[in-house]
Amino acid sequence: MTETCPRCQYIRLPADKGPAWQCPNCGIAYNKQPKATPNTQPPEQAPSSFLDLEVRYRPLNRKLYLFIILFSGLTLFSAFKKNNLIDASLILSELTQEPTQELISSRSPYAEPYNFRYMDIQYQVKPIANYELWGLVVSHNDIDGISDTYHDETSVDTKDLCVIWGENILNNNFHAVSFSSGAWTCYFEYPHGTAFNANQLSNNHIITDNDAIRETLAQIQIGDQIHIEGELVSYQDERHPEYWRASSTTRTDGGNGACEVIFANTLDVIAVGNPLWRFVYDWSWKILIILLIAKTTVFIREVTQ
Repeated sequence: MTETCPRCQYIRLPADKGPAWQCPNCGIAYNKQPKATPNTQPPEQAPSSFLDLEVRYRPLNRKLYLFIILFSGLTLFSAFKKNNLIDASLILSELTQEPTQELISSRSPYAEPYNFRYMDIQYQVKPIANYELWGLVVSHNDIDGISDTYHDETSVDTKDLCVIWGENILNNNFHAVSFSSGAWTCYFEYPHGTAFNANQLSNNHIITDNDAIRETLAQIQIGDQIHIEGELVSYQDERHPEYWRASSTTRTDGGNGACEVIFANTLDVIAVGNPLWRFVYDWSWKILIILLIAKTTVFIREVTQ
């Protein structure tokens, strides 16, 4: 009988002496040593270090880095493009008309002050004139930015809309104008020789007792074409009964007190500016967040396994 030792690979010869169950070369018992087979593979070893794991996840990490860079760039680019002012050819004809204003007689029953509550604060409103405006939004304050520390989501007048109309939107001259907004003011400047009518621009403080109008106001962005109907008013809140914020009643004034204060009964976006770039921006930043979460998850697995 021939037998191959599983340890030393010695092949037993008929002339070998000793027990048949024992290898005459190394002395081990044949049936106590596991036999190796040609197809037996050594068990896969678990990664022994962070470097081993890094090699394993390297292809995935490369893809994640690539997509993070791609969507970071797309988010930044679309954030810039979505606020570009549209071409004059896309502006509706309604915006060429002047705002309509009709002073309310002090003897009119519509001149009586009225109250409304917002965020458990009572506001008193004094109507001054009926007012209707069509305009292109060129700037607005940012209640989430560091430039506006006066407004937040609890403010009755959250977003001020700076709009232009009339001759200003008949051609693309307004693209040469730089518009910006502070907490209460709209600023603009333009190169010498640019045709721009400052009397066809207004900064509008919007207040309302209608939640749907407040939601519409929150969604309005630069480039939108809007229609507002309501009243020019003065108003105050119960915390400061000595102070009234009063509306301007002319478009030709400037400086402090030149803004229109509108109690909005209707507020409509009649044309959205740059809808494609807004769509790209809304999705690109969300996908970017998902990618960053995925990269963080992979990193945690690398350092904890």
